[in-house]
Order: sequence, then structure tokens, then C-alpha cells
Amino acid sequence: MELNKIAKHLNQHIAGAVYGELPVLDGYATDRSILKIRPKVVTVPKTTGDIRKLVRFANQLALKNYKLPVTVRGSGLDKTGAAIGQGMIISMEDMNLIKEIDPRQRLVRLQTGVTLGTLNAALSLHNLVLPVSGDPNQTIGGLLANDYVGTLASNHGTIASHVIQAEVILSNGDVIQTERLKPRRLNKKKGVSGFEGELYRQLDSFLSDNADAFTNISKNTRAGYTTIPQIKAKNGSLDLLPAFFGSQGTLGIITEIILSCELSSGAPQYFVTSFANAGTALSFIDRAASLHPGEVNIYDATLFHEALNSGKKFRPLKTLPENGVIVSITVDDPNRRRRAKKLKKLTALLNKTTRAVVSNDENFADFMELNSVLSVYLNNPSRAVRTPITDDAFIPAKELKKYFEGITELEKKHDISLPVFGSVLTNNYSVRPEIDLSSVAGRQFALAFMREYNELVISCDGSLAGGSAEGRLKAVFANTYLSPELKKLYQEFKDVFDPNHILNPDIKQNANLRAVVRAMRTSYTPGIIKE
Repeated sequence: MELNKIAKHLNQHIAGAVYGELPVLDGYATDRSILKIRPKVVTVPKTTGDIRKLVRFANQLALKNYKLPVTVRGSGLDKTGAAIGQGMIISMEDMNLIKEIDPRQRLVRLQTGVTLGTLNAALSLHNLVLPVSGDPNQTIGGLLANDYVGTLASNHGTIASHVIQAEVILSNGDVIQTERLKPRRLNKKKGVSGFEGELYRQLDSFLSDNADAFTNISKNTRAGYTTIPQIKAKNGSLDLLPAFFGSQGTLGIITEIILSCELSSGAPQYFVTSFANAGTALSFIDRAASLHPGEVNIYDATLFHEALNSGKKFRPLKTLPENGVIVSITVDDPNRRRRAKKLKKLTALLNKTTRAVVSNDENFADFMELNSVLSVYLNNPSRAVRTPITDDAFIPAKELKKYFEGITELEKKHDISLPVFGSVLTNNYSVRPEIDLSSVAGRQFALAFMREYNELVISCDGSLAGGSAEGRLKAVFANTYLSPELKKLYQEFKDVFDPNHILNPDIKQNANLRAVVRAMRTSYTPGIIKE
């Protein structure tokens, strides 16, 4: 079927819009990654029914050996190339309704195209919050698809831990409501005719046959389908919901969810200090963590010096260490007296020569400059582009010293600056190498650097996919350390959900280097990076 005929046919059957024009296709050919893949068609559904029809159409084409793979897209902020694809893009931008807020039970029901900022703005009217520290422009569906781990996750859990129930479109276009099925109800589901019954039959058998294979899957990596152990409980009950966290749209499309929220504790208080080197900073942080702060973030002082060259200064800190580390801790307890006690204990942990600055109601705006310092560094137009190819790697606390030493070696080897920034409580750290993607040498360096960086992360018992799932880009390197047996099992798991291979089939375990090389951009204009 010709592409213009596909767009015309689909436009006749959905309430939303379908586009096949080149300017629109190019607009959806990139995300926040360094890759570009032009889709064949872009769809903007308005209802769950629209998405069912689109998925059913793609599945029917697959049965006739015509491939139109489906890629779901939220705000297009994915850094791994998981929000772009060569077939049909389903953009969730119009699936953005907050349908109900229940303040008494602290629950909210919404479509997954709602952004984090919009949701929390609505919840704030009821003194509620979804305690997830992501980009406010990210959609809730995108955060779930990536199993995102924000800087607040240590105390408040990941976004996945707040999901009560989800509405999901399966690969044949059927819609299901997730729930925990006890053995008796599970057997009834397995007896149902059609795709849903077959899914439960195959999945239950797959999980039983391979139970031992998934016992040692790390909870600290988002590479592969690491939530498999959460699907079936020891008592035999089964819930499909965890399967979709971190699956990046490869198993089904989450269209609507019910989330649990928390009472808002208001703006946190900041405790910011500096250290001459990473060693003394980590020693302090190790003791500070016992006080259960909201966040503990660490920044190489180079970030602040480079931002200063652009005119941005973090005013609360009067002096900056030349080559040291800045530590920012937030205390977000609702009780003011408890906050004061924690801040006093944090101060007591410092030695006599180290000083800290603490926010209050009067100077709170000054402490917001912490975010703008990082933003100015990442968006400095006078420097080469700092590409987000190595963001959010998981590094265990016990290996941080080795990690920092390895970063220093990479800086010396390639004569580049790699200031580290990240969350100590969630063990996720980022570096942004400066890369000129317009040259062949620059693109080759990008891939070579990712390989070397991945080797460093693995040597530290870490994972390249720590704070978010691996997509296309990180998968090429992260997958090299998965055993052939585990790769095979992951593929079998996907086949249960997507037997005709229409749901984002070229990411995660199916990503390959040759395809990534072909898709690499020759220029990179990601827009403003907020972080």
C-alpha cells in the first residue's frame, strides 16, 4: 500500500490526524538522542480507540508481510533513540487529559500524554504532588516507558512505584486493564479465547519454565526487561503491569493510568557546600546519607567555573574550589522542626574549615540558580555540543572512587573535560563529552567514547542504563555484557507480547551498531537542555 494511501485511509478511521508530508515526518525524525530516523507516517490520536485502530492496522499489515512498525512518542525527549522509528509514529501529544483527582485517597487518573509539569500544577491545587524530579516537559507515559529514576527516588520511589493500574493497548489492538490476578482468576484468564488468553497462557508458562533464570537480574539497570521478576508473585498471582515499565513501547502502549500521590511538603531547604576533592566529598556524603535527606547531588566544580565564564554565578557560594566538588543536599521533611534538626546535624558533620550555605524563605530564589548553572554549562553556544550519550549511568557507592579515577584517565587519554554531575542517593551519574557530529572523525569518536565509557562503568559493577532504559543507542554497548542465554530469553519474552514484531522492534535487545551508525546525525540541535 502506498504511503499517501495509508495516511488517507487512516484519516478516514480515526478522530485524530495522520500525516505523510515530508516536513512533518522530518519534525518527528529526531528526539534528544544523536540519531535521526525518518518515519513513514506520523499519527496524532485523540482517543484510546484511535490507538487501537492504528495498532490493529499495523498488526494486520504485518500478517500480510508488510512491515509498518509502531513507535510511541511522548515529548520527544528520549536520549537513547527510542522515540523515533522508521514506520508509524504514534504521538501522544493530544492524549493529555487529567480525568479525575481524588484528594482524599490521593489518587489521580490521567492519559499518559500529560506532562509531569502539567500534572504537578494540577495536583498542587489540592496540596498534592507526584514526587518525581524529571523534566517538567516529559510525559508521564515517557517516564514510565523508560522506568525513569529521578533524584527523589531514594525516599519517594520511582514513578513506577506510584502506578496503581494501567490501561494498555496490546500488539493486536486489544485493550486491557492491568490487575493482580490470583491463581483462580489467572486460570480463568488463561481460558479466554483470543490474544489476551493466549498471552496469559504463554506468559505463565514462560515465567514458570524460566523462573531461575531471572532470580539474579539486577534492580539497578534498565537494560533489557529487568522487571520480569515482579510479574509473578510466589503465591502464583500475576500482574502484567510491571512488564511495561522500562519496555519503551515494545510490549504494549500504556494509554491511561491511575497514580498514587503524596501530600506536598512545600519547597525543600538546600544545604550546599564545597570540597577540595571527590574523596573528602564522598566521605561527608556517606555520613550525611544516614540522615535520610531528600536529594544529594554532586557537581564537579568545573561546571561552575565554566558557567561563570558565561556570566552565571551561584551567589550563595562565595568561593569555589579550583578542581573540587560541590555537594547540594535537600531536606524536604514536612515538619519544620525536623528539618532544622537535620540541617544542624549536617553542619556538625563538616570539619572546622568547611562552610555550608543554607536556603531560607528570603534567599530561596538564589538557590534555584543551581539548576541554571548546569543549564548554562550544557547550553553554552561557544563550545562544541555536549551530547547526552552517557547520561545516568548507575555506579554503586562502593565503586565511586574507582569511577572518578577512570573519568580522570579518560580526560587525559582524549584531552577533554568530563565534569561529573549526578545523584548520590540513586547512584546515577552523567558526563557530557564535547563532540562535533559534523565530521566523520567526530561521529567515530562518539561511538568509541561510548564503548570506553561503558567498559569503565562495567568495571565498576555498574550499568550504562541506570536512570532510564537503554533504547537504541545505549543498547548497542550495554547488550555486549548480557549473556546469549539472557538475550534469548528477553527475545522470547517480547515475542509473547508482540508475536508479529510491530512494537518498536529495533531497540533494546534488537539494536545493532550498523543501524546506529547509519542513523547518526551530522548536526545536533537538541533545543534547550534543562536537566
